Amino acid sequence: MPDSSSGPRFEIEVEAFGSTSVVTVIGDIDMTTTESFRSAIESALTASPTALVVDFTEVGFLGTSAMTVLVSAHDRVGEETSILVVANKPATRRPFELAGLTDVLSVHSTRTSAVESAQGSGPGTD
Repeated sequence: MPDSSSGPRFEIEVEAFGSTSVVTVIGDIDMTTTESFRSAIESALTASPTALVVDFTEVGFLGTSAMTVLVSAHDRVGEETSILVVANKPATRRPFELAGLTDVLSVHSTRTSAVESAQGSGPGTD
């Protein structure tokens, strides 16, 4: 779903693969796009998936507000839903490392790794 602002490209897609929901983000997540991101996470969690994969492969900037959305979602769903993040470049992976969130959220370098882990056939973090 494209963001309605006239700024840089920002899109979010929510897909379901069995009991795994995947949220794919394209563009920067900052104060102007956080609410769209939060809405997509909420939409994905409505189906009560066993896992939520959030793919930041096409994200150039990841603000702390995005991490706050994910931590809040993690706290709310508890053990019912695993939250896995695809962060494959310094702009997306480093913020999770600096904030110590790699101990809370499963962070992966590829979407395939995250989905396989979510479906129980792969490693926890790569």
